[in-house]
Amino acid sequence: MAYEWLTRAAGGLRRAFGSALVRDIATTSTWNALGKVVGFFIPFFVAAWYGVTPRTDAFFFSYGLALFLCGIFEPVVRSFVVPFVAETRAQEAESPERFLAALAVGMTAVMVAVIAVSLVLAGFLLPLVTDFEGPVLHLAYVLLLELSPLVLLIMWTGLLSGTLNAYKKFAFPAVSPAFRAVIAIAVIFALRDRLGVHAVAAGYVAGEAFRVLALSFLLCRVTPLRFKAADFAPRLTPKIRRFLGAGIYQMVALTAIGLNPVVDRTMASWLPEGSVSVLYYADRLYVIPTTLFLTGVMVVVLSHWSDDYYREGAARLRANVRSAVRIGAVLASFVAVVLMLLSGPLTRLAFGRGEFPEAGLPHVARVWVLLLAGLLPHCLATLYARGTLTLKDTRTLMKCGVFKNGLNITLNYILMLRMGVAGIALSTTLTHLCGMVYLRSKLYRRLR
Repeated sequence: MAYEWLTRAAGGLRRAFGSALVRDIATTSTWNALGKVVGFFIPFFVAAWYGVTPRTDAFFFSYGLALFLCGIFEPVVRSFVVPFVAETRAQEAESPERFLAALAVGMTAVMVAVIAVSLVLAGFLLPLVTDFEGPVLHLAYVLLLELSPLVLLIMWTGLLSGTLNAYKKFAFPAVSPAFRAVIAIAVIFALRDRLGVHAVAAGYVAGEAFRVLALSFLLCRVTPLRFKAADFAPRLTPKIRRFLGAGIYQMVALTAIGLNPVVDRTMASWLPEGSVSVLYYADRLYVIPTTLFLTGVMVVVLSHWSDDYYREGAARLRANVRSAVRIGAVLASFVAVVLMLLSGPLTRLAFGRGEFPEAGLPHVARVWVLLLAGLLPHCLATLYARGTLTLKDTRTLMKCGVFKNGLNITLNYILMLRMGVAGIALSTTLTHLCGMVYLRSKLYRRLR
């Protein structure tokens, strides 16, 4: 049975490389890898320059909160803007510039309000949900204030990237994270002695601001879009209302899913000092294969699967999903096993220098191995989620996100009592597995 399954997967892989879908995925993934590879070095520099301290715990906790807010809005704006721009371009009576400008103004107003409310709530909730001591708690809130512009900037880069993708300019958005990373590393290096851990926050904000400027310049140069001042007049058009209505369930789903890293870091703060940093460093190592696996694929797959589904029906979508799952399972399993076997040397290579304590390396490696155990279900769950989104079944994604959030909290509490921060990593893996089973059953039930 296993041999037959591997043979079918290999045959699917050979056929896939002759398809337009895989060619687009390969091209976009290559550009994405080039864009992300520089960013992967930031945590390594931070580890070497700052080590594992209560101050780094405060930064990574606050950075996780900022990324949580970004994760609610940015993916929705980046992905949903593509079909809306395509629809607007097909309607000659309406200008894409007016729609995009109105969306930018509206989302900016929403994000400013969300940031303000979040900062007020954080002032009340941080003392209740964390176990940081007084100075560290104050530092965490100050860093959250310093990182708040990052949330707005990332929303803008999501809108700009989605618009460029709508005009089939995949390379620029994919490689743009390299701009942010280079600026961030330069700022952190230049200011680390003067500002301490605050230089990391300044570096991230400066890097994302540069990315916004670069994408804005490219948008005006490589697309026919030409904006006027009048386009940015505030307006709530029917299309804007439809955009918000279509994205609301997805936002709820992303909110629930995005809470998991925040919950993990919060519960890690209840453990001995340095636990939040260990969890963050291991997660950064885990993000490398998941980013290379999934980011380029997700940009392309939804468009191709949607075209096939609306032309040929559910049977074609079911075949597409099954083929992708077979290929993804083989590749994800291979990568996970190789990285597990090399986890010790790779962890030492990444963090074994500067201020990083020697005794902390085995802890990071152990947590990373437990996260890698969830690479396969994570990849497969993402593919099932793309199939579910093709059916526009965002309610199922919302239910799955809420289910995973509750399960993660429960498993964190049970496992961290026995395994410490490693228990939080194991909880994440088990949550990915349960989420994969849930999405698979719901998707195939709909397709039948």
